[in-house]
Amino acid sequence: MPSLDPSPSYALLVAAPDTSDTAGRAASPDTLNRIVDLPTLTVTATRLPTTAHNAPAHIATIDSAAIAATGGSTVADVLEQRSGLHLRRSSAYGLASPSARGSGAAQTLVLLDGHRIANPQLGQTDLSLLPASLLQSAEVMHGPAAPLYGSDGMGGAVHLRTRSPTEPMAALSTTAGAFGERGGNALVGDRVGAWAWVATGGYMQRTGDFPYEDDARFPPETVRRDNADRTQYSAYAAVQPAASDRTRLAVFATATNRGLPGPSSLSANNERQRDRTMRVWGHHRWPVEGGTLTARAFGQYDAIRYQNPDQRTDDTGRTYVAQAEAEWEGRLAPSWLLNSSLSAQSSWAAHPSLRQHARQQQMGGVASVSWTGDRLRLYPALRVDAYRVPGSTNRVAAAPRLGANWQPWAQYDALRIKAHVGRSFRMPTLNDRYWQPGGVPSLRPEQGWSLDAGARWAQNGHRVELTAFQQWHTDRIQWRPVQGVWSPRNVQRVHTQGLEADAALHWPVTRSVGVTTGMHASYTEARDRSDPETSSYNQQLPYVPRVTAKPYATLHMGPLNVDAHARYIGPQLTSGDGSQRKSGYMASEAQVRLEQQWDPVSVYLSLRIHNALNTTYTLQNNQPVPPRHSTLTLRITL
Repeated sequence: MPSLDPSPSYALLVAAPDTSDTAGRAASPDTLNRIVDLPTLTVTATRLPTTAHNAPAHIATIDSAAIAATGGSTVADVLEQRSGLHLRRSSAYGLASPSARGSGAAQTLVLLDGHRIANPQLGQTDLSLLPASLLQSAEVMHGPAAPLYGSDGMGGAVHLRTRSPTEPMAALSTTAGAFGERGGNALVGDRVGAWAWVATGGYMQRTGDFPYEDDARFPPETVRRDNADRTQYSAYAAVQPAASDRTRLAVFATATNRGLPGPSSLSANNERQRDRTMRVWGHHRWPVEGGTLTARAFGQYDAIRYQNPDQRTDDTGRTYVAQAEAEWEGRLAPSWLLNSSLSAQSSWAAHPSLRQHARQQQMGGVASVSWTGDRLRLYPALRVDAYRVPGSTNRVAAAPRLGANWQPWAQYDALRIKAHVGRSFRMPTLNDRYWQPGGVPSLRPEQGWSLDAGARWAQNGHRVELTAFQQWHTDRIQWRPVQGVWSPRNVQRVHTQGLEADAALHWPVTRSVGVTTGMHASYTEARDRSDPETSSYNQQLPYVPRVTAKPYATLHMGPLNVDAHARYIGPQLTSGDGSQRKSGYMASEAQVRLEQQWDPVSVYLSLRIHNALNTTYTLQNNQPVPPRHSTLTLRITL
């Protein structure tokens, strides 16, 4: 299905400063001890600097060491292995969108350095288009993010933090693998006077012609995948003062050309998609009386060209986003911190199937407060957004939130009890409102409440967090046939409840040998509570697995690291009435990394084994996955 299809397919993201010093470098147990003991600050759960231990919500941080351990080439690969999100993939190398707590792509917020990056026409972010080389760290917040960041964060948020200029360096890497995979990346950073800059550019190509058993043939036959090729170019650059990040300007651009394969070799498919994206953002901070004033700006351009020669279709959709924000942060009293901001955003789209006035303007304000007592921390917040919708009624949405973090025993800081309740909302996409035929400009925002409570224990490099949650969503938008035309309606009600577990353990064996291991696991009941008279009532939502589990481990032996990742994705319904389902599966990855230093040169070599257990399974819409294969990466750093 082309990405320009008006029907929604749902997803989300967030990041924090990375205090580790192990990006792409083998770490000794002493280094690992420093990593796990340093309190990484995060602003995702509060908009105020705090640690994941003190935050009111479940926060998972993926630092540079964890990114290197995944060996992933895209942000989707990294999150799929090292977060509690469920990644929905349209094909092995196609669209990848995350799902948090049973929500979809349009209900999961993705931020890049604090800026929303979803396509306003589609309402989602394709994480496969973001190279992992862009990342310094990533952070995933579970629970409502709308009270802090506005529309979309109904199930959670992902915050991606990009590379910052550091010391002068130069690195060149090349990658080769099965099924025509070829790629390379160059990174350069330096200082010019009082300023530091970094720039990186990458290229990745694969034919994707892997063998698979096509069950649609009779008898089943092993064939080669067709029209699954992909070519991508990307570039990123940032500049800021060498001594601080008081001022920063960054730009990121990507161009991708890919085939859209069908589920079977019998269904000849010549569909193709070309994606072009450019994002420019920056900020400047001023010290003012009692705090800090920050001005931010962000601009985004997306172009998606969909071609289907069989249907004589060649359409291009373009979207534009411009955003500005002013934020003040300071201390109101010894125990009180305040973060407040005002923002304005304008987004518009052009496509042959959209009405000419497909645009939306938004203004929003948020106040987030942190109060710290002896053993109790409270985090109230309130956000109000006003939307101007051409051709319809203007909308106002308010999202309050209250979070708490409690230390039960004064002399035992390792244990924290967390609780979090908040309201969330999602505005309709430009496709929902203005697609022709079928779009409805008067659609209401999706709304919901979320409640979660949990406990976190962290001590001596070990960490365990357990969370129970409940969500009630109303006015969810569904596309359904109305008088022979597919059209969106505010009809769905969903009740979601579940449990989440997050653990990380570190075991130093000797000074040169250590083991890091952990797991992300979840149990999610997301039930359709819309209409008791229909067969879908009280059924699990399609493509929402009840059970997921993602264990991982790394063995550190001086300059050598051995990584293993696995993920179990439980059975999923593929129809609303529960009559059809796809089986669960276990996927696995393994990697061997070796880095050796010969001053001033560092050489890094990695061998990554994909689908290490050679499991046969399918993705959404019965899309096959490649068998076991490998990728070799060589990087030289000066």
